Amino acid sequence: MEDESLLLLSDKIAKCALDHYQNVLPTNKGKPKDNEWTVYAAMVATFGKDDMWVVSCATGTKCATFITAADDHTTKEELARAETAIVRDCHAEALARRGLVHVLWKELQQLMNNVVSKKEDSSGGTKEEDDDHNNPQRKLLELTQKAPQQQFQLRSGIQLHLYISDSPCGDASIYPLQEEPYGDGGVNNFTGAKIIVSENTRVNAADCGGRHQLLHSSSATNKKDHNNNNNTHKNVVARENVQLLGKLRTKSGRSNLTPQHRTSCMSCSDKLVRWSILGLQGSVLSRFLPNPIRLASIVVSQDPRCCSKQDCQQDALDRATKGRVMDTWKHLQQSSQQQLEPQESPTTNKHPYHLDDDDGPTVAIVARKFQSGKAAMEFHHLQSTNKTNGENSKSSSEASGKPHNSNNKKRKRDTTHVVKKASPCGMSLTWDQTMGNDKQNNNNIELIVGARGICQGKKPKQLSDYTKLASRLSRYKILEMAQSVVVQLASAPTTTNTREDEPVTRDSAKQPCSYRQWKQDWGDATAQKIRKIVFSGGPLNGWLTS
Repeated sequence: MEDESLLLLSDKIAKCALDHYQNVLPTNKGKPKDNEWTVYAAMVATFGKDDMWVVSCATGTKCATFITAADDHTTKEELARAETAIVRDCHAEALARRGLVHVLWKELQQLMNNVVSKKEDSSGGTKEEDDDHNNPQRKLLELTQKAPQQQFQLRSGIQLHLYISDSPCGDASIYPLQEEPYGDGGVNNFTGAKIIVSENTRVNAADCGGRHQLLHSSSATNKKDHNNNNNTHKNVVARENVQLLGKLRTKSGRSNLTPQHRTSCMSCSDKLVRWSILGLQGSVLSRFLPNPIRLASIVVSQDPRCCSKQDCQQDALDRATKGRVMDTWKHLQQSSQQQLEPQESPTTNKHPYHLDDDDGPTVAIVARKFQSGKAAMEFHHLQSTNKTNGENSKSSSEASGKPHNSNNKKRKRDTTHVVKKASPCGMSLTWDQTMGNDKQNNNNIELIVGARGICQGKKPKQLSDYTKLASRLSRYKILEMAQSVVVQLASAPTTTNTREDEPVTRDSAKQPCSYRQWKQDWGDATAQKIRKIVFSGGPLNGWLTS
């Protein structure tokens, strides 16, 4: 048994996340097979010195493509509704963050309905006092301002941490690997994430090795151009001969895919920078949570293939996250002085999005490993292959009585003991603390088919099938929860929308419209302004949105 009092916080976070995967998530549903690998990520909350639990977690390595309309009778509204039912980014980090958002909306629903306060009154004490370590209903939020504004914040003393089993895709995954078994001088770990080629990202074809490296992206638009209502130009991504550092990238994918099947989701390294500035909650939740919810730390399992004499993986994680977070904050600080009205938080006397020079998430590499992780599985495969090749060479030489490869005659390859390389698991497993901790109950998790972005089930034959199979983490389901909360807020006659000339009513809150339009109408005005500034310059200039 380990003495947990001697463990560093980062080790405790990794242990908490990995123990949760092993002891809470069902063993026979959704987890990768022996010949498959996946990425595992978990949002871990800490309260005080000793209290720690997983808020949400997920596995995943895939991204979903856009829907192609089945016939000419499909309306734009039907297609848009089906699109919102798809979870585009099924990487573990993005799903774990969406799980946190789901928990926050659920808790807001309960708070608005006074469910939690009634339980507190009936028990004669606060709910936190009755919680134990495995209670799935731990409160994350507390009320800071009553009706009609109804504002909340993360409970005092709670911090959120993100554990990831492998380095996030994109810039954080570019680092040198050890010399053996890769040959003299070693080799760089190559991220499959495609670099974005544009004036905003300051990357051109020559930087990537020539125009033959360029690939047309899907129907995503540049964030800056979208804000200016000019989204008519095509975006381009590229492969590289030599990987460029500190650049924006989209998720990995095969280079021979057609543009409509190539993902436009940003890499997880880039999303971590975004969340570290704008917060994890998103613009609509910012209406109720004016202070951004940020990560206190990012904890990643060590890559066994990495150079042992250098902190190369740690350096890459620092460069891709903390370094770019501070550069983004400097850009925001310089640009926001003229574009934002003074606004102070009642608790800190600073602007809600203020970031001190020593702020930003702490990043750490830990020795604890996720056995089904990509790096761990590849390292195991290389070791097994080298061992098998050595044994085959020795036995072949002994049988022939001659040194191995002593003649130039071709021999039939012996595939009897070939070790097959693990393939990525196509299923994403998702869980959050609203779903319970019963390992024997297979219904306490949700499975998403990564390439489709919908729950496991029959293959959709018509557009209405997508909404039937929509994940609780999809924009379609999140919008339903958000509308129910806003409808309750709308009952206050003095409440107004972020558009000052448009009063809030129950009918307007539930009015059918696109997800993007609803987010623009009901999102927090300050959060939207901050986001526009962040994407107009600095490291995140050139961000793509789908």
